[in-house]
Amino acid sequence: MSTMTSVAGVVTGAGLMYLLDPVAGSRRRTLARDQLGHARRRVTEATGTALRVAQNRGRGLWATLVRELRPGDVLDHVLEDRVRSRLGTLVRCPRLVHVRCENGNVFLDGVVARAEVAHAVRRIRGMHGVDRVENRLELRADPAELPGAQSPIPDLPRDPRPDLTLRRLSPSERAEGVALGGGLLLDGVRRGGLSGAALGIAGLLILFGALTNKPLAERFTRRERRERVATRTALPAATEPTRPPLWSRA
Repeated sequence: MSTMTSVAGVVTGAGLMYLLDPVAGSRRRTLARDQLGHARRRVTEATGTALRVAQNRGRGLWATLVRELRPGDVLDHVLEDRVRSRLGTLVRCPRLVHVRCENGNVFLDGVVARAEVAHAVRRIRGMHGVDRVENRLELRADPAELPGAQSPIPDLPRDPRPDLTLRRLSPSERAEGVALGGGLLLDGVRRGGLSGAALGIAGLLILFGALTNKPLAERFTRRERRERVATRTALPAATEPTRPPLWSRA
């Protein structure tokens, strides 16, 4: 009898003893049945959500592809609305920027900070329907010099493009991560050697990230916070002067 068969027999016997115990076996079986039902419902819900998200993403990608390949100009008022909406993610004070569109030409007037103009113009130039961007913006070296700026000065808007280190994954992305990480892990185990170890480690990291679904920045922030709390707790507490007891007073 092989070692695996012996281990399987021991595990099966221990499980039967745990579930068929005459005193607590009924409660344990009921608890196990409820947990299995809960797990089945969670898997069904997660699978349905992942499929819906993947379907919606596929429709969005198809619509984007059709829009890019289909000839035809974008109406001026539609393009103006799109540019104004995009400016809200590119500059601190989009209300100070005036947008005007004529036949695919975008005219930008107003006041912005010097550090924002290059990125904003580049992103607007890459929008669908934009042929040319004419920059007539007045630049301010310090964001505090913008008209109507009040303290505290808001930070630059975060780039709307996905950043896996700053956000949580959607259900479809988690499913893709689990499939990719599991495949790399199995392939690494099958290959062996140095390359297999590298593939296995990469697959394990991807699998762990997809299962936990926590941004990397949040993990490091929490770790630093825990370290600060531990350091502060380890420091000796400051001694405060205590009043003498009443019976020791003269």
